[in-house]
Amino acid sequence: MAVEMTIDFTKEMEFNTDFDTCFAFFSDVPKTAEYFPKVEKLSALGGNSFQWEMEKVGVSKYTLQVIYACKYEADKENGIIRWTPVSDVGNGRNEGYAKLTDANGKTRVQFYTKLDLNLPVPGLIKSLVKPLVVREFNSTADQFEKNLVAKFG
Repeated sequence: MAVEMTIDFTKEMEFNTDFDTCFAFFSDVPKTAEYFPKVEKLSALGGNSFQWEMEKVGVSKYTLQVIYACKYEADKENGIIRWTPVSDVGNGRNEGYAKLTDANGKTRVQFYTKLDLNLPVPGLIKSLVKPLVVREFNSTADQFEKNLVAKFG
């Protein structure tokens, strides 16, 4: 039995760092991943594609692990970094973008991501999975923002 779900997420942040520095950072997927919590493993697949394996979450013998892969494209002229799903990798499909804009020496970043998941779970715990996954996702996103604020101010 599987739980299928979609998480749409938008977050806006502003950093006390110039556009060029921020864009270089967010364009470097392995560097950015260092600040993203609960990443168990990031693997380069070639062609600026990466496989993300997140830490397992759950209780006792019931655990879930989200795995997906994305191809990244950076367009500095328009201030956009996009990621699109790599087919047939893991149990998730992630797509989205980071839109960076200069804000008088600071940088505004708008993140959008859509994560489609297909998680195999026993029927007994199916009703608990969605709230757990949403809570973990939001917690991870909040910690990512805190980590970035600590880096960039």
